[in-house]
Amino acid sequence: MTCSERLRSVDWRAVAAEFFATTMFVWAGCGVAVTCQQWGSDLTLSASELIAISLGFGLAISTLAYGIGHISGGHINPAVTFSFMWMNTMDRITCWFYILAQFVGAWFGALLLWGTTASLVFNCNDESTSNVCLASRQPDGSYGPPFGLGANQVGADVTQWCAFIGEAIGTYVLVFTVLHSAVHTKSTARNAAPIAIGWAVLLAHLVLVPLTGCGINPARTFGPLVVNSMAGVNKWTRGWWVYYTAPFVGSWFATLTYQFIFRIELEDGDGLRVTDDEVEDLILTRAQRARKVVRALSRGVSKKLSSLKVDTRMGDKTEESVVSPANTVSVAIDEELAHPDKTIPEDDQFVHEDDFPLVLLFEECT
Repeated sequence: MTCSERLRSVDWRAVAAEFFATTMFVWAGCGVAVTCQQWGSDLTLSASELIAISLGFGLAISTLAYGIGHISGGHINPAVTFSFMWMNTMDRITCWFYILAQFVGAWFGALLLWGTTASLVFNCNDESTSNVCLASRQPDGSYGPPFGLGANQVGADVTQWCAFIGEAIGTYVLVFTVLHSAVHTKSTARNAAPIAIGWAVLLAHLVLVPLTGCGINPARTFGPLVVNSMAGVNKWTRGWWVYYTAPFVGSWFATLTYQFIFRIELEDGDGLRVTDDEVEDLILTRAQRARKVVRALSRGVSKKLSSLKVDTRMGDKTEESVVSPANTVSVAIDEELAHPDKTIPEDDQFVHEDDFPLVLLFEECT
């Protein structure tokens, strides 16, 4: 496949969704970090501020995952996209465009946040004692973006390697939750998966905000740092590298845990191996994938799967449904061939793969 063909294969709507979602995520999450400190009594992080910041990031990711999940999957984090890239469940060039969109979106979100809060320091002077003036004052007497726009920094009493471990574990919790709530076919979360993911982000922030500011998302860290640099403020201080390495390490370990411990793998009589998180990758975009699924279902593999989510294209219509192995699975053939009564029985009766055309539609029959 040539470079131009690969670029044409990218779902640019999904890439755009990741850009806009990451923009809004940084604006909302970091915005809460800025505004709740604005009204605090001193520069010490209080328990109420910690809870507010954690809720802000958790609710933001949950809300936006619901908003764009049906378009791009709602990654909003390069560490999450890295997990899908490692498992080969997404095209690699699409993954790289996701990551690029996330980084650019985070920068744009931080820029919008600066525009929203810039006036907070307009009246600051040497005699100002407000939180925002004290926190935003620079050594040369100027004032940078309010509270550094929530930029991540390793705490003074936290070593860089302790910060690395914390960020890796926080990302592990997040990616582990994503894979088991939103990807695993036996997940009971279903449409509530974004809530579980938001809770994972909330928990990580409750632990890590006092220690590292809680990155667990390289793009979220990148945006405020770059905008601070644009304002002449250097936030690339001790331990900045932690936020661009630890999340990927944590994501990698979470993915390996999922792949080699918790992922279910089944095999039919012909040696066709079907893993529960790769079923969608086998379905109906190409003839070979469609035929493999038909073979897997006809050989009784479907009896061992709790459900099978199918996104198919039939003519000009795209439909999505869930196939339950407890029910008879009907196979509606392409309209031109029209064999609506063709069925795959629940027993092990063989259904020849060549009996079906290139485009199939699986439906749940009640």
